[in-house]
Amino acid sequence: MCYNSSMKEVYRSPVCFIEGYRAYAVHYDSGKKTTVLEHRELMEKFIGRKLLSNEHVHHKDENKLNNSIDNLEILTAADHAAHHNPTEPMMKLVCVYCNNKFERIPYRERSERKRGKFGPFCSRVCSGKYFSQDTTGDFSLGKARKVSGRKPKDGIHASKKLTYDILVSIRNRIANGESCRSIANELAVDRSTISYNLKKNNLK
Repeated sequence: MCYNSSMKEVYRSPVCFIEGYRAYAVHYDSGKKTTVLEHRELMEKFIGRKLLSNEHVHHKDENKLNNSIDNLEILTAADHAAHHNPTEPMMKLVCVYCNNKFERIPYRERSERKRGKFGPFCSRVCSGKYFSQDTTGDFSLGKARKVSGRKPKDGIHASKKLTYDILVSIRNRIANGESCRSIANELAVDRSTISYNLKKNNLK
């Protein structure tokens, strides 16, 4: 029975499993019924007292069914959580502008790559310097990059591709049922760029 000197166990159900742990439904002479986790019950008997609410019983070999007392240890809730969810190490990166080595929280870097953002950069200073010019010294291209946060697909600024005549042609193609996505892929620009320029020139 669970370590409790004031109650006497009168019935115990066959073993069941809760999240992979052995457990029992225990009925006491007082009429109370409770669910007892076997590994916690064994630890309470071993230490001669009831476990505190913030005390967890950890299986050293990670096998939830191995309830040998030598395989069990008491950890605080915080320590137990930290053991099973270790902090992910910082990601080591190299700045694409200055080649400086730096570290970043992994989930942040994964998020930026998933969103298609160009980089990585070790600082906003490097990001600003990179987006202020391209490899040929075209500063107008840098401004276009900075708006979207991404490098143009073919290195040519959208304003140089989307002239008024081309925008008229795009409007007509869309009106004839062609998708904006296919046109954007053909011109190597974003759909939002096409939409913005059509609206800007009163062609939408």
